[in-house]
Amino acid sequence: MLFMTIYVGEHLNFGLTFAAICLGVFGAGSILAAMLGGHLADWIGRKPVMLLALFGGAMGLTLMPEIQTRGALLTAMFTFSLIMEM
Repeated sequence: MLFMTIYVGEHLNFGLTFAAICLGVFGAGSILAAMLGGHLADWIGRKPVMLLALFGGAMGLTLMPEIQTRGALLTAMFTFSLIMEM
């Protein structure tokens, strides 16, 4: 996530304030992911949830460089952290 803030702040020229907001959105997604991941692990099992988190996180990270707008980036950061942190 350290390099993501550098990418957002300097490469996309969105500024350090927006990069900090992205970190906050990532943290909010991580908090919700802990609750959602536990619920899903009880419902469908640990292994499917772990596979979803690993492959979903990888897919989300590969799509991240294609995003160029602030709103889409915030949505992608939240979704990425929600899936990856399960």
